[in-house]
Amino acid sequence: MSFFTSLTGLNAATTQLSVTSNNIANAGTTGFKRSRSDFGDIFATSPLQKASTVVGQGTALKQVTQEFSQGNIELSGNSLDLAVTGEGFFPLRSADGQDLFTRNGSFLLDEQNTVVNSAGQFLKVASVDSLGKADFKADLIPLTIAPRTVGEAVATSNIDFSINFPAESLPLTTIDENNLEQIKEFNPDDPSTYAKSAAITIFDENGNDFLLTFYYRRVGVASSDDPFNKWQTHVVLDGQEITPALGQATSSSGVPLFVDKYGNIVPEDELPVVLNDNLVFQKYNLDDLSEPSVSVPATARGGLVERPYLSDETGVNFAPVPASTTLTINPDELANIGTTTLALSGAAAANAFTVTAHGLSNGDRVTYQAGTDPVATGLIDGAEYYVTNVTADTFELAATLDDATADTPIALTIAGGTANQTFAYQEEVKLSLADGDGNELAMIQTTQPARASLDVINTGDIESNDRISIKLTDADNAVQTITTSALEADATVEDVIAALNRAASAKSVVFSAIEDTLLPEAASASLTVNNPQDIALNDRVSLNFTDENGTTHTVTTGPLAAASSVADVAAELNRVTSIVPAAASSIQSIPATKSLEIKSADDITASDRIAVTLTDEEGNEETIDVASPAATPDDIITQLETAASGTGYTITGSANDDGAGNTTIDLTITRADGTNFSVEITGDHALATGGLFDADTDTLVDMTGTSETANGRESGVIASTAHGFKTGDRIVYQADGAGSITGLARGQEYFIIRRDDDSFELAPSFSDAISATNVIENLVSDPSLDDVSFAPVAQGAPYEFAANGDELQISRADGVNFQIAADSGQFNLSGTTAMTHGAGQLNLETSGTELTTDGITGVATDLITAQSHGFETGDRIVYQSHGNTAIGGLVDGQEYIVRKVDDDSFQLADSFEDAVASPPTLLTGLTATTANTLHTFKTAEGLGQYRFSADTDINGDVALASRIQITRADGQNFKIAADTTRYSLSGNAAVHENISEDSPEISSTATALTLTGNALDSTTTAAELAAALKACACRTDFDVELSPTVANTLTISNATGENFTITTARLPNGTSGLLSGLQNEVSAALTETDGSNTVDATANGVDAPDLSAAFDLTIDEDPNDVNATSAVTIDLSALNDPLNSELSGDEVAQLMTQEINRQFGDQRYFNLSSDANRQFRMTFDTNAGDSVSPQVVDIYLPASSTYTENSLSDEIERQLRSATGTQIEVAYSRSSKGFVFTPESDTTELTITNVPASASLTGSAVPNTLFGLNTLSSNFTLDSRGRYAAEVIPNGDEVIAADSDQQRYGISVEFLPNTDEGGTGGTFAISSGSTGDTSAIRIENVSDAAKAYFGFDSDDPTAVLEVVAESGSTAVRGVESTAARVFGKPISIDPDETFFVDDLTNSFTVTVDSVTETFRLPVGNYNLNSFTTALQNRINAMEDSRGNSISGVQVNFDQVNEIFTFTSGTTGDSSFFQISGSSRYGLEDIDSDVGQTSTYRPPVAENTVNDRPIYVTKDENGVFREFSTDTTSGFSPLPGSREFTTDPEFRPLFLDKGELTFDTAGNLISPLGGISLDNVVIGGSGNTLNIDIDYDGSTQFSGDFSVNGQSQNGQPNGSLVAVDIADDGLVTASYSNGTQDLKGKIVLSTFSTPNGLRQLGDSTFLESNESGTPTLGEPGGAGFGTIRAGARERANVDLTSELVDLITAQRNFQANAKAIETSSTLTSTIINIRS
Repeated sequence: MSFFTSLTGLNAATTQLSVTSNNIANAGTTGFKRSRSDFGDIFATSPLQKASTVVGQGTALKQVTQEFSQGNIELSGNSLDLAVTGEGFFPLRSADGQDLFTRNGSFLLDEQNTVVNSAGQFLKVASVDSLGKADFKADLIPLTIAPRTVGEAVATSNIDFSINFPAESLPLTTIDENNLEQIKEFNPDDPSTYAKSAAITIFDENGNDFLLTFYYRRVGVASSDDPFNKWQTHVVLDGQEITPALGQATSSSGVPLFVDKYGNIVPEDELPVVLNDNLVFQKYNLDDLSEPSVSVPATARGGLVERPYLSDETGVNFAPVPASTTLTINPDELANIGTTTLALSGAAAANAFTVTAHGLSNGDRVTYQAGTDPVATGLIDGAEYYVTNVTADTFELAATLDDATADTPIALTIAGGTANQTFAYQEEVKLSLADGDGNELAMIQTTQPARASLDVINTGDIESNDRISIKLTDADNAVQTITTSALEADATVEDVIAALNRAASAKSVVFSAIEDTLLPEAASASLTVNNPQDIALNDRVSLNFTDENGTTHTVTTGPLAAASSVADVAAELNRVTSIVPAAASSIQSIPATKSLEIKSADDITASDRIAVTLTDEEGNEETIDVASPAATPDDIITQLETAASGTGYTITGSANDDGAGNTTIDLTITRADGTNFSVEITGDHALATGGLFDADTDTLVDMTGTSETANGRESGVIASTAHGFKTGDRIVYQADGAGSITGLARGQEYFIIRRDDDSFELAPSFSDAISATNVIENLVSDPSLDDVSFAPVAQGAPYEFAANGDELQISRADGVNFQIAADSGQFNLSGTTAMTHGAGQLNLETSGTELTTDGITGVATDLITAQSHGFETGDRIVYQSHGNTAIGGLVDGQEYIVRKVDDDSFQLADSFEDAVASPPTLLTGLTATTANTLHTFKTAEGLGQYRFSADTDINGDVALASRIQITRADGQNFKIAADTTRYSLSGNAAVHENISEDSPEISSTATALTLTGNALDSTTTAAELAAALKACACRTDFDVELSPTVANTLTISNATGENFTITTARLPNGTSGLLSGLQNEVSAALTETDGSNTVDATANGVDAPDLSAAFDLTIDEDPNDVNATSAVTIDLSALNDPLNSELSGDEVAQLMTQEINRQFGDQRYFNLSSDANRQFRMTFDTNAGDSVSPQVVDIYLPASSTYTENSLSDEIERQLRSATGTQIEVAYSRSSKGFVFTPESDTTELTITNVPASASLTGSAVPNTLFGLNTLSSNFTLDSRGRYAAEVIPNGDEVIAADSDQQRYGISVEFLPNTDEGGTGGTFAISSGSTGDTSAIRIENVSDAAKAYFGFDSDDPTAVLEVVAESGSTAVRGVESTAARVFGKPISIDPDETFFVDDLTNSFTVTVDSVTETFRLPVGNYNLNSFTTALQNRINAMEDSRGNSISGVQVNFDQVNEIFTFTSGTTGDSSFFQISGSSRYGLEDIDSDVGQTSTYRPPVAENTVNDRPIYVTKDENGVFREFSTDTTSGFSPLPGSREFTTDPEFRPLFLDKGELTFDTAGNLISPLGGISLDNVVIGGSGNTLNIDIDYDGSTQFSGDFSVNGQSQNGQPNGSLVAVDIADDGLVTASYSNGTQDLKGKIVLSTFSTPNGLRQLGDSTFLESNESGTPTLGEPGGAGFGTIRAGARERANVDLTSELVDLITAQRNFQANAKAIETSSTLTSTIINIRS
């Protein structure tokens, strides 16, 4: 056994020696991995053996394994050698396609340029993209490296130059045959024609090289007009010059440039539109923009006006020439002016007086004087009346002028003699001024009424029986006390006026009789309506009344509205008591109707069928059948109408479009007798269109008959014309004659269902009536409707209802007392609403009220009857017996107080208190006889001299509600005081007079005399006559003056220039020659009676040209929407100012400019809708400093928000002239920002202040801030120029709203003199304020005057009245100019807070254009918006003394920078803005600004040498190419269907070919995109190149010409220069032409068990099941080693270790051999022993 055991050891040692020897042998093999032998012992035993006794049997070789540890890396000279550091094998493929793996990186190129190892196995790599990224999804490929590139030659397409062009170089010039200096023509063979040259080698697509030479010559030197330096490039190849391609100009960032028609250059990326590539343009070059042109406005011009407008001519008069004439005064007859007494001749007839040749006219005032004769009944001695002329010798009298005009005389009787009765008449002069057609223009007269006013305030405090008593004392100290009757509580001013006029009138009524009569006092009660807001819809109030006689009445309202007020309830109660019974005229039915619809009627065919059955309420059926419908919807309707005839039903229909293109048939089936019916289809009905639909429910009609009507009524409507009922009214059916209605019960209550004004239905209950249910039907006349009526339940109820707050007041006029209870069956109020009564608040629904006690039904005695007496309780009257026996109990001439009973009767009391007491204390025991029926009762002091009226404005509207005007027509001025013995007003009610400046409450102290009255007397002088007529004429366009040179001569003139006649409407009686004038061109005395009373018409007046609507002017009309721009009708009536009598053309143009700009600008209205702003008080002192108190004039302007400066001035002037009787003039001055008051006398002093509280429209003292009366104490005395120290600026809306985009600024009118020799006049031109092609102007609707004076006549061929906006492709007038814009500094106030503007910070000095003002904003609180608005409005209100105004300035606040910005409205060089103000607003020391008149440089299209257009358009590659119809110049025609129509808004901008442009700093500014050479023919091959030449970085500095850099991108084919293998395995081949080619990426393979690889030799391995499949990865990746090119991995054999292993193996061998030897010896010994 030991032998065999030792033999195994010997074999093992031999194997170990072999492995070690193999390792040592391959120590120099690249990539070799050493092996080791692994042994195991041999041990054999059986289960029955004891293991501890078994001896092993030796050793055995288990396996030879390789160690894949890292070998050392050594460098090699082969760039293809690869060494792996770390894990991984190179993947290989053998020739037979077997995949192998190795660590041996010794590779080389085979004859196919494939990388292989020494065994010819090629290296596999991964394919890569252009970035070197490996594609592991694709199969690995052999690594192939070509020694030369094939087809990789690159033709030159780009050349880069960086050249310095010497700034000192100048254009090379020569002198031509015209002795002009010209730049030399280029010649490459002549160095004198160019400055420098440079060459560069280029390549064609085959890699052939060529020399391209560039020549440069300077062609432009920068100047002030053209600040650019230019060099021309010439390119020569093989002796031939190459013309550079068309090049588009670019921006600094290389973006192509485009140009519009104004020369504005825009980069492509900023174009507002995208241009189509197929567009055709004319060619425009950057260097060919035209010289700058100044933008101009659109200008309209008139034709030649041959008027004396030139500076050396007389000028043109635009003012009217006043018409005037004279009248001669006969001073000897002035004494006839005054009071004339007419003696009564007798009574010609009833009510008439006879005065032979009385000379009176209708409306003349006369004073009746009875003298010693009895006073005529109906008249009052000494009272004033108005004449109603009957004949030349008779007249009647009226109490008022209105009565006289209406021919309503006083009924009177003359009792007794007439010898001493007279009429005093105030003679006066009246002149009627009329136009040539006899139309009266004015009436002037010498008598002016005296006027004063009172204000009655707090009339709500007036209580019953208050009185106002006014004591009026005239200049002769004659006193009249006017006392009202007893006023009612809350009497209005209108009530007071009526009472005063009644007391002031000369009323005298004739006594009729003394009677005893019933005099009831109304019974009254009140109910409180609590919470009326809770009243719900259809609530009702129903009241039962029971009077003291047991008579009952029920008053039930109809349905109330929700939240009805107490007034609504009262009105409804009054309505139902006022309705009269309604008679029935007939009983009618309401037809039953059903609406059906056939949809898609166009689809009906003849095979369809329409069949329906109609069934009424009684089950009667009718069938309507259309078996074969017609072809059209209209014909189908006709078929249905025919089929229904005779059935008791009618069918109507119409065909309609349903909106979706389909036709529907809408049908209505009607049963006239009101019987309701159902509709169903029959079994034969068949429609392919969708069927028959119920139009009310949009559902199909089926065979169940569910489509039923409910709107029919059978004999249920009662016709009753104007019945007056409304739904819910409670009525009683009455049939008191032969007729009746079957179906109704006589005397039964029903409730109304109103159908219309003339018919109704009935329901049995209120709820049925409201809901229109259970309507009573089948009513029948039986036999007629005679005396059939329907009466409201409340009929005949003698009660009246009124609301007083939350109280419902109920009264009964006949004095019968009553009590009230709720009608519980009908009374219904919702929520918490309740009607209660009395202090205990008795609920009316639970209990009735007690009987009233204030009703009286007694008999009055001593009742004086006088038909239509006109007196009221409290009136003071005087009894007059007229010499007859006095009425018993009365004293002739005694004053009594009236207690009115009715309009025809009254009682008397001794005092006011007795008359108004309750009960009153009245005179009794009055007796009368037949003889005293001529007795009268007259007003106590009223003589008709004073009239009281409301204060009305020019429109007849009440100006001040509290004001009462007092007028005395005879011109006698008077004083006002209160008769305190009778004056009595309650609470705060008071009467204030307005003669004193402070308007105190009237007292017993009289005021000063009024100053407005004027009347002449017998001492009148010619000057006084003239002054009196002038005072009256001040309210007209006329003036009257006494000639200062011709004695006793009146000059009457009409300022308007209209010629007129004078007619003497009234001359004093007894005068025969007071006034003389031209009659038939002969001076003659004027009379009233013989027809010689009219002066010849004047002929010297000339009307001013009517320029109020001179023409319509439209500025800058929107060409896309002409309706968006409105014309302005220009009013040039300002030219009619009397100062404008000699205007030159320039002066006219200036005035027109001012007016047109004002009317087109932001002028504002005055807004006087606020009561506080439409009232102020002025005092008028004709002789300041004298003892006469000034006249007080209150101005109340009618409310309006659209006053213009002129219209407001005119209204103020009108009121002042009317009040003062003077020719005061009022005008608004824009320069002084206020109204200018110019009195006719320099001695007149005016003041202006606020009206006091008593005279205020608001009822309290308020300042008029609009007129600068900012505090209640504001009181200004006007200066000598008629101004006061406050600004009045229009505060209303802009006449042309700013947001309407209609305002225009800077419009100018220019006069162009006629320059023809000997010519006169000239033309007028109007220019729009804005410049450019968008500007436009149109003059139209020109008046005749404007044609004549300005030449704006469309029939004149030389006139150009319209210039439209230009939208073509060519610039005409340029672009819009810019405004001046100023920027403030940051403000120091908080823009989000309110701030206070005081006197230290409210001052601003502003200059806009040529107008400068320093102004102040009102002191007060502002926020940012209000401050900005106030400042802007104030700036735009600026105007200088020459009439130049400002408009359109915009003030804005920049929220980001917190600064104010200012922009002028005008534009251009004449636009200027400057402002200075407080630093708190950032307005201290800021810069001014001037607008700019824009210029433009229209591009000039380039033409061929034959002056034909050159066009450009893009080719299929998007490159611009040149074309032309001029083919002889070398151009091709436009390709395909392309053609040129017109240039679009933006066109491409090109450079001159080959030109380089530098700015004055030497920087290249074009071409930034370089120069292109297209289709350059190379050599004789015919190959062409397209080359871009980039000069980026080139300069023009001082110094030599130098090429600082040049390169080109072409290349030839190349040879392999090097192979580079990166650490990540990327293989790059480099070639001599500079190209680099990515060949692939070397990958590594790893195995899960490398020791399981099958070794094949030559350091290659094959995968096995033990090794696992390979995993591929990039070198350096996770789990993969790295590679190193130009190196190899040596074997991992350590020779020292191997030698040690070798010795060890040797010893093992020797030991085993010794063991065998020993075993053999032992065996031999044993054998020997046995043997």
